[in-house]
Amino acid sequence: MALLDDDREYVDGIIEASFWSSGHYCRNLFAVLLMSSTMNSPEKVFEKTWESLSDDILSRQRKSLNDPEITLSIEQLKNFALI
Repeated sequence: MALLDDDREYVDGIIEASFWSSGHYCRNLFAVLLMSSTMNSPEKVFEKTWESLSDDILSRQRKSLNDPEITLSIEQLKNFALI
C-alpha cells in the first residue's frame, strides 16, 4: 500500500529538515507530528524516514559509552530513534 499524498508531505518535510538540522531535531519533529494525530499512517512515515531520524544516534552512543568501535544494527538504530 502506497503512502497517501498527505503522508508524503510529512515524509518530504522530515527528509528536507534532515538536510539542515540534526537527527535530534527530526525526531522531535516526528514526535510533534505524532502528537498532532494528522498522519494517516505513522508507521509508514517512520519506515520512510528512520534513517533521517537516526543519523546522529551511532555517534551519540559511541560518545556516551566511550566506545568508538561500537556498532548498531538497523533494528537497534530504529529502536533508538523511537526512544
